[in-house]
Amino acid sequence: MGISAGDTQIYTSSEGPVNGPLGALYTNPFGGSILQYPDDLGSAQKGHVVTFTACETQPLTFSDVASAFTPSDTPPAEETGPSDSSFTGVTQNTDEQTNLTFQPKRLKSSDVIQLYMPDTINFQYNADYSDTSLLQAAESLPGVLGRKAKAVTSVVDSDATKFAGSAAGYAINPQQQLLFTGIGFRTFQFAFTFTPSSVNESAAVQNIIYKFRYHAAPKMQTGAAGMAFIVPDSFIIQFQQLGKGENTNITKLKESVLKSVDVNYSPNGIWSAHPDGSPTQVNLTLQFQEIALVDKTAIYNGY
Repeated sequence: MGISAGDTQIYTSSEGPVNGPLGALYTNPFGGSILQYPDDLGSAQKGHVVTFTACETQPLTFSDVASAFTPSDTPPAEETGPSDSSFTGVTQNTDEQTNLTFQPKRLKSSDVIQLYMPDTINFQYNADYSDTSLLQAAESLPGVLGRKAKAVTSVVDSDATKFAGSAAGYAINPQQQLLFTGIGFRTFQFAFTFTPSSVNESAAVQNIIYKFRYHAAPKMQTGAAGMAFIVPDSFIIQFQQLGKGENTNITKLKESVLKSVDVNYSPNGIWSAHPDGSPTQVNLTLQFQEIALVDKTAIYNGY
């Protein structure tokens, strides 16, 4: 048997189905325990799972913050490179450790949730572009060129010029150009429907929802008279396939934060509950956003 959290079975690395043929699927590679839904997750019919590993924020003390911004006469230590055996919280990818980032340090926690693959998995890839007029852009040029451009623009944009051109059958071409300005952080959404068929599954659903809400919320810093928040935790999300480990046929995800937790305890519009008061069905929608940008190199590496 596993460790009981209420009526929820939490399997550890030395008991439960871990020692059976499904051991590779149910073993928490980061230590600690695993919450799962449904009970038969990992069976032949439910051999695909999505694993959420919470990474807890490790805030600095006020003295640490002060020392971090205080100049030191001691030369910096020689760079030895990141270690593959540890997770620093800056990023989960060692080839990105040198990137400038202001993310807090996060460490993998013992909270791991494994759920069935949802029916809908949406990923959004966004690139930002802006349309700019060459005539207006020329105005920002330094010196004589900029002044001449402003003079030309003032003539072109004058009502007299526009009326004269229209009468002659012409309109001023503003020379619009579409310019790339950057990319956004990818967002994605998971929607799960929980229909617990036992007391064990009902307790698992409650604990799973609690864990997602807990790690998505900030904490009030009592030492600062309640004037500061400790940044919410993040998640490492992996798609896994029974007996084959990570499913490389689905886009990998970078470390992500949970931006929205939507819980509907009455998805059918009519309240329905078991004798103990637990709802017969619950819809859970999770909205995530990655904390690192995905460029060509990341896409080449499976992201």
